[in-house]
Amino acid sequence: STVSMGDECISGQKDLYLTTRERLLKYEMFGRGMDYEEAKRDWEEDERAQLTKALEDLKAQVTGLEIGTLSMRTKNIYSIREKTQRKPDKYPGPESERDIFGIKILINSRDYLGAVLEFFSSRYGLKTVDSEEKGKKYKVYHLNLQDEQGRYIEIQIFWDKAEYLKE
Repeated sequence: STVSMGDECISGQKDLYLTTRERLLKYEMFGRGMDYEEAKRDWEEDERAQLTKALEDLKAQVTGLEIGTLSMRTKNIYSIREKTQRKPDKYPGPESERDIFGIKILINSRDYLGAVLEFFSSRYGLKTVDSEEKGKKYKVYHLNLQDEQGRYIEIQIFWDKAEYLKE
């Protein structure tokens, strides 16, 4: 029997997905002892609730700080694979990915950036991978951290709503 091109394409995509997933699990990129589904649920539900509470505490400590928006995501395995194919020099394999977990936050003024950076560094920053203010596509402060569970977390801090909406 013959296999249609559609089935080969689906089969090939499934193989790429499984290969990528296995490598990410091998290097514990979802956190120690976690698979993708557990890590996604933990990050997007449990961690979101804890972080929301911790940010409320931070607002109470830092006079004038307002947090307009908080979003969190777990990058899907297909996106990770696609990024390694699109930028092989920078990301030779899925284990080189440094933004599997993401936080995007909008604060009311750049004046509070230092307090917010300190907060995130103390909460997640076992190791700072890199940090920089970016302004090419949109103005944002990027902070990439690795926490004690081994998760790589990209944090984007915006202080201008128009810039936040560009992203």
